[in-house]
Amino acid sequence: MPNNEYGDFQTPLALALQCLRILEMPDNARVLEPTCGFGSFLEASAAIARSSERVGLEIQEDYAVQASKWGDVRVRDIFNTSLPDEVTWKSDAPLFVVGNPPWVTSAELNRMNSGNVPNKRNLKGAKGLEAVLGSSNFDVCEYIILKVLNEFQAHSFTLGMLCKTQVARNVIAYAASGVFRFQVRPSTASTR
Repeated sequence: MPNNEYGDFQTPLALALQCLRILEMPDNARVLEPTCGFGSFLEASAAIARSSERVGLEIQEDYAVQASKWGDVRVRDIFNTSLPDEVTWKSDAPLFVVGNPPWVTSAELNRMNSGNVPNKRNLKGAKGLEAVLGSSNFDVCEYIILKVLNEFQAHSFTLGMLCKTQVARNVIAYAASGVFRFQVRPSTASTR
């Protein structure tokens, strides 16, 4: 379980570097880390893609200050920010949305009396009791990934997020249902 109401777990730099190597990020990439914390993925992007344009969003001001060493970091609440409206780019280089969103459920946040909870809505179109009960405890990481996919569906981008296996399955199943208007292009990267 995370150690605070933000689902706070800082990704080790070595892990962020390995993740970005798998994505084969070009040197001039545009990189967005929507919940950047200390900015591990921004720092890894600076090391791998030295000419990249890097933007991070972070709700905790102290973390944002630290992450700003690696890019343009803004103090924002991911749940109340329209990503395409918030982030403007200087180039049209390939876009990579990367990171490690909080691995916490809404029930865990509610037990902590957290104010850092997404607006409750029936994002997946659940019916009846499932909508009232089963879907009310959702994973915040899944919510953020679906938000990214929804808000950037008109853009060409590569998504590289760390998440639980079940979250990945849920996201893939939801995307396969046809709700998004984008094409999934499998990575040519090796996963050795």
